[in-house]
Amino acid sequence: MTRQITAIYGVEPGREGEYPIAHAVGSDSHIAGRGKVKVEWIERRHENYGDHGLDWFDVLSAGIVVASVQARAVAEVHYGPEVPA
Repeated sequence: MTRQITAIYGVEPGREGEYPIAHAVGSDSHIAGRGKVKVEWIERRHENYGDHGLDWFDVLSAGIVVASVQARAVAEVHYGPEVPA
């Protein structure tokens, strides 16, 4: 069974007037250099560097990656219901 990622929420910034990132499937997100885009899909990606690895969450709109968020900057991941693989 697998579950689709439905939203990711970033760690709260430490400065006044700043807000954490938030990307949710089906909603609009503001992407620097692109403006508002409709989030269609969020997927986790792992990069293996041999002695260490990094996880990323890729945010897709119109079938292309419009943002990649490093997993260490993510405070919450929300999932949809389980679906057969």
